Amino acid sequence: MMLTKRRRSLAGFIILAVGLTGFSAWLLLKSETHRRETRFAEYVQNISSIVRNQLDTNEAVLAGFSAFLQAVDQSDSQAAARYAAAVLTAYPHIYMLEVSRAVPIAEQAAFEALLRRTWRPDFELKDFPSLAQQPPQPQVYLSETWPVLFMYPLLPQASSIYGVRLETVAYLSYALARTHNNPKPVVSPVFSMYEGGSAYILMQSVSRPEQAREHSRPIFFGSTMVALLLIKAGSLLEAVDQANVDSQVRISAVLKNVAGSDSDVFSTGSEHAGFLDRLFLPLLNDRVEIASASQPMTLLFERQLRLRDVLTVDQRQVRS
Repeated sequence: MMLTKRRRSLAGFIILAVGLTGFSAWLLLKSETHRRETRFAEYVQNISSIVRNQLDTNEAVLAGFSAFLQAVDQSDSQAAARYAAAVLTAYPHIYMLEVSRAVPIAEQAAFEALLRRTWRPDFELKDFPSLAQQPPQPQVYLSETWPVLFMYPLLPQASSIYGVRLETVAYLSYALARTHNNPKPVVSPVFSMYEGGSAYILMQSVSRPEQAREHSRPIFFGSTMVALLLIKAGSLLEAVDQANVDSQVRISAVLKNVAGSDSDVFSTGSEHAGFLDRLFLPLLNDRVEIASASQPMTLLFERQLRLRDVLTVDQRQVRS
């Protein structure tokens, strides 16, 4: 009888000990989960600020370039190159500056002949599908053509873009049309570049008084132009990676372009979580809408907490 009571007491003690241990573990898990949630929220805010600052910088650079084009001489591509070089040195995440100008349809042949005589003997107006050996794509038909006449830096792999009619580039045609009488910058969809990689273009309409034409000099900059910023999608990813203190957070960036459709800008990967991680710990996620005037972007954050997160001593806590 005494043995039975002792066994019952021991069993009760074991159950109580297990219960207290389980309760303590639950409290620890809850505390660590809350701490991780707080850190995740701070992380989201930090990364969102980095992306927002870069988008604001793009708009500021485009505004400055547009103002420069209103003052530069129509033949002074060297001054434009010096300006562009200074900009790209200050803001290396911008891949290229370009200028496309309006040429009336009736003046195409004369304009082409002028640039052959004063600039490049091999200059010609080109349709992008023929250059890229692609089938013709739907485009917005305009009352003028828009050849690309200035690019910086002067990349050998991009030299064939000179003379390309911007309106024949399917993913830029609609954006180009929307710049007409639009004081705000317009953004294109994300696209695959002719020279490789993916990018998007931020463009701004530029108008200035008509200048007297000199038929002995090339005319790169006219009275109606579009200033273009070519931004590699990977530049945002690089900025995020530099501040990515938690490699287990999956981040996706989606750009809403002028046509109202969404384009994937970048997406980071993360290590696959285990079954027990998903069973016992929450999946943290957040969504940030960056209401940029010209580059509205959605950032999606996802972080599966793992058991090792809450069972491993945080080194930053130890140092503090």
